[in-house]
Amino acid sequence: MLPDWVLRRPKRGFAPPVGEWHAALFAAYGEDLRDGYLTHSGVLSREAAARLARGPFPTGLTSPLSFKALVLEQWCRRMSAEAGAPSAEQAARA
Repeated sequence: MLPDWVLRRPKRGFAPPVGEWHAALFAAYGEDLRDGYLTHSGVLSREAAARLARGPFPTGLTSPLSFKALVLEQWCRRMSAEAGAPSAEQAARA
């Protein structure tokens, strides 16, 4: 179904817009790091969480520390919600 020139052409690279994807994720969820489960549990200091919430995206990295922290924060929130545990904010007030 494909022309011969398509089947026989050399491989080409693909550069996904990782920086744009990260920027969009941090625009939507980055603030969750500032006062979330990772700070309330002592995994991150408030200062570190604030730095990571800005979402630094070093060139050439597809998975910087800020992204990993954001994913872990979201995972903790989801697991806690599914378990019926109080939110980080509720636990801090208790």
